[in-house]
Amino acid sequence: MDYSISINEENLDVLQSTADYKVLRRIFKSGGIASIIFGVIAVAVGAWLGIGYTLFNNLWILFGIFLFGVGIWLIAGMPRPVGLIVLGMLFVLAGMWNIIGAGSAIYILYPGNPIYKIIYQVIFILGMFQIIWGVQTIPRYGRFSRVSIQKPSEENQRWFDQAVNSISGARWEDSIDIIEFKPRGFYENKWKGKLEGKLAIFVQGKVDDVFVVKKEQVKIVDYGNMPRGKSLWAILQIRNRKIKGIFSLESFKRYEMWKSIEAA
Repeated sequence: MDYSISINEENLDVLQSTADYKVLRRIFKSGGIASIIFGVIAVAVGAWLGIGYTLFNNLWILFGIFLFGVGIWLIAGMPRPVGLIVLGMLFVLAGMWNIIGAGSAIYILYPGNPIYKIIYQVIFILGMFQIIWGVQTIPRYGRFSRVSIQKPSEENQRWFDQAVNSISGARWEDSIDIIEFKPRGFYENKWKGKLEGKLAIFVQGKVDDVFVVKKEQVKIVDYGNMPRGKSLWAILQIRNRKIKGIFSLESFKRYEMWKSIEAA
């Protein structure tokens, strides 16, 4: 693995800790930006419809200010696993408020105003999107719940950036030590793994998740070829996480060869 820091069993935990920090940092940064945008939208809508005109308008403005402040906190603060629950619940509550508030406005407050109806329909859809985002975020707490998060050194962060960019940008067709796995979930990004010696690095998407692991912490269980015969259904287990999805036959063969070879 051609990175500035040599990966070995002695520094494996330190590098995994770096990966955990960077993954959480990315989640909170994107969530914080979204929270700021949602907050600006809420304040703008409430102010445009008229401050003091209805209770809903005033609450939209107050909730928008709250979202804006939480967004800044998420971006600037130290990432903590419990923040995933806070972020998820915040988006679920924001979504429920937008759905209830917009629905009430459409059918009770402004039933005959076509412009307001369009605005609140957009807010209603935004609320559904926020709930989906929140519901997807909360379960990620389980992945990080037992992780001790500390800010890594600049050297380790540079290693992480180089490693992730190299692996996520690699094509498994062109690199014999790269395997690719497509999770079954509709919204899940692909995993790519770099296999070398007794160690491996797995990266999901850009930085959705990252694992730095020993060979014995990786297991792929084949449970049947797909109809066309070029891919197979499998379960990818990395540490204690199990993911169902699809492997190409070539990726699976590379994995089997890697597992069968004893590194010197």
